[in-house]
Amino acid sequence: MIPAVRRRFPFAVGTTSYIVPVEKDNLIENVRLLKDAVDVVQLLFFGKDYLADVMSREIVLRLKEIRAESGINYVVHLPIDYDLMNNAVSPGTVLSSIESIITATAEIDVVSYILHIDRCVDFKYPAVVLGNESRERLKFVLDCLRPSLPWDKLHIENTGYDFTYFSDILSAADCTICMDAGHLHRTGKTVSGFMDVFGPNVKTAHIHGFLGERDHKAVVDTDPRFQNDVLPFLKDFRGTAIIEVFDKDDFCNSCECLAKYF
Repeated sequence: MIPAVRRRFPFAVGTTSYIVPVEKDNLIENVRLLKDAVDVVQLLFFGKDYLADVMSREIVLRLKEIRAESGINYVVHLPIDYDLMNNAVSPGTVLSSIESIITATAEIDVVSYILHIDRCVDFKYPAVVLGNESRERLKFVLDCLRPSLPWDKLHIENTGYDFTYFSDILSAADCTICMDAGHLHRTGKTVSGFMDVFGPNVKTAHIHGFLGERDHKAVVDTDPRFQNDVLPFLKDFRGTAIIEVFDKDDFCNSCECLAKYF
């Protein structure tokens, strides 16, 4: 059974639209499972070439019906394979894709759109090399995207490189941030250090635990990274926390862990 955690915490809480494998109508069936249990569902748009799988007119209308029935809110995770830190990729092409998603989902009142600005080739992640070239690239991408998008709804997520290196550029562009705690821990960084830099601009958080070196697993309070870094952050957080896991048991166990402290 999915735990009922809607309005249970001082922050809005939700999870992904893929916690149970369903062969038919996967996204809709996951949303139906979660609609009365959480505050928000993060709709996963994994790849830019597979948008019809998640944003067909039929799917959007069904999401609208579920929202009307239950009051559930939606976050959209934009495709992870835009490869925006690749100088060979046109930000204008990506902009067109994002605009089409925003237009298609307008009637389901999306709370925010999560965007990766990084490298991604065939769903593998080449390193972003820190330096003047990457700084200029990020400025260029932000300058291309910002004038045409609902900027307060676009939340840029830290991925596999040191986001704080670009803090001045992100601040100058008035970026809202999605802080992914697992990505920070995988790269040897901390939530507390990240919040020291981006604090008020962090409106969405991805939280998840580890199983060995694999992230996006259940949050457990035996992990010192949770006790010493994630939990203190959540105590003061008033935004949207997505338990970013892809398994029902991982989600349920994460909720059980959080409930001990709130």
